[in-house]
Amino acid sequence: MSENSDSGRDKYSALKLKELQNLCKDKGLQVIGRKDVLISRLMEYDAAAHATEEGDTPTLDESKEISSSSPRKISTGVKKSEVAAGNAGQQASKTVISTSVDADAAQSPNTSTAEKTEEQRRLERAKRFGTETVEDKKLERALRFGIVSKQTEQAKMKARSERFATTTQESENPDEETVRRLKRAQRFGLVTADTEAEKKRMRRISVMSTEEKMERLANKYLKLRGQYGMAVCLPKVSCGSALNLDALKKSYSDSQREIRALREKMSSAWNSSGTPAAGGSSSPSDGVNGESAQGETIARYKERIAEMEGRLRELEGKNAQPKSSPAISVSAFGAMKGLLVPSASALKMGEHQGRVEELEGMVEELQTRIEVVDDDCKRLQDELASVTRSRDGVVARNEELTRESEKQAGLLRDLRMSSESASRRICALEEENERLEKKVSAGDSEKGGRGST
Repeated sequence: MSENSDSGRDKYSALKLKELQNLCKDKGLQVIGRKDVLISRLMEYDAAAHATEEGDTPTLDESKEISSSSPRKISTGVKKSEVAAGNAGQQASKTVISTSVDADAAQSPNTSTAEKTEEQRRLERAKRFGTETVEDKKLERALRFGIVSKQTEQAKMKARSERFATTTQESENPDEETVRRLKRAQRFGLVTADTEAEKKRMRRISVMSTEEKMERLANKYLKLRGQYGMAVCLPKVSCGSALNLDALKKSYSDSQREIRALREKMSSAWNSSGTPAAGGSSSPSDGVNGESAQGETIARYKERIAEMEGRLRELEGKNAQPKSSPAISVSAFGAMKGLLVPSASALKMGEHQGRVEELEGMVEELQTRIEVVDDDCKRLQDELASVTRSRDGVVARNEELTRESEKQAGLLRDLRMSSESASRRICALEEENERLEKKVSAGDSEKGGRGST
């Protein structure tokens, strides 16, 4: 055992670290560690494998002994006699079959236990050497390199949605999703081109009730009235009171019903008193009292009719009066749109409607012009920005030229100073030269005087 371990250590020591890591990887061991750690890990793996092989050999020897015991008994039966040999041969064939079957039956639990022990040995080896499964290795590699698989991401999203009880966009109704997004944009003031397009689309596909349409159109009228000072004639109804409008309708219908009842009574009175109602004539035998009673009844009915007509005109005048308050209710706007019995104010609504449509066209035209002006302003702003940038470039160039001119002026000053110093140096050298010439001439004259003496 020690020799095997020494030979294994020598064998593994001769290998490089990369080769040892590959061996560990092939055998399902951890590849992280120094060289001596990897060598000890491989040696432990080999020792465990050798121990498992030695533990399996006795079962194989027993099976061999079981299989070899039956032929010996058969061979001993052959030596007694030929007749017995034939019988023994028949028995041998039978015994061989039986022993083979028994051997198979005996080996089947051994193989099953061997398989179980193999799985157990693998699990124990994995626990002992700290090996990991393929999934653990993949997860460790993904974490080491920062790789998150798509399944992991989807599982995280699903778990988060289950934890917070949220639903994805696919599971929701698209119309509800757009409405929710528009409400959120309105709440936070995030109005973009997409939200405006969604608003228009929802406005087209949405089915509004009559009251909502009336309220929307009423707000539009009031907006135009506030912008252009338009006097919109509306029925005089208190704000948001549908009861007053119902009372107005009821009183109007009651007055009409009472007028019809009075006219029927008057016609029946004329017929009962003998007044020609259907082409007939009154009899000359009627007295003066009957005629006076009939005249009083007619006068009373006429007064009642005049009173009801005055009341009706008063109600119509109230309906025709303009509304002082700019606010409007849905019911009042319904009255304005002609839901009541047509009156003078209701007939004027067509003219107001045409005027409003004309004003709407003017507003749209003004909006188009405003958009054109905005585009022109943007274009002019861009041109101004480009001109400003070019002006800044020119100013920077002028500053650069100014700095260069100042630099050149400084160089000129330096040159003048150097030239002046050079001229002064030249004058000094000339004076020195003249002095030296005088000395030389004086020396020559002295030499000449000495020579003559």
